[in-house]
Amino acid sequence: MTNKAAELFTEQGIEALDLKKSDTVNLIKAGAKVKIKNDFVMTFVENFERLIPILTKTEMRVMLCVLKYLNYQNVFNLTQRAISADTGIQQAAVSRALKTLRDYKILAETESGVGYINPFIFTKGAVLEVKKNLPQMTLVFNGGMETQEIKKPF
Repeated sequence: MTNKAAELFTEQGIEALDLKKSDTVNLIKAGAKVKIKNDFVMTFVENFERLIPILTKTEMRVMLCVLKYLNYQNVFNLTQRAISADTGIQQAAVSRALKTLRDYKILAETESGVGYINPFIFTKGAVLEVKKNLPQMTLVFNGGMETQEIKKPF
């Protein structure tokens, strides 16, 4: 810990942070927050990259449509008709794509029709909040969200 940093911390603060005199401390001044105008979703690139060769263009478009309407906690509530209207894909093709996405554990639905997207591929909202909900999501994904293509990223 540098002399300047030592001057800023009280003995109680140093003890609470479990610091030693030999530790290096970097202080970062928080800047202004950036306001985002459009929604965004965090993507775990390695898992997403593994899906590209196995998904058809239709399946990819359906998945991207779901991402567009994803709520926090990785929840979506879309009908096949709504996806069809948004993408221009025929409803029968949307149905087949959704089945494939469920088979690959990219999407899952509860008995009541609430949909989830796999948080090991995409996450909307705070990762810590998603992590807290993993036990519930594991049940929705019938016991797990990992496959040969999808690995746990956190």
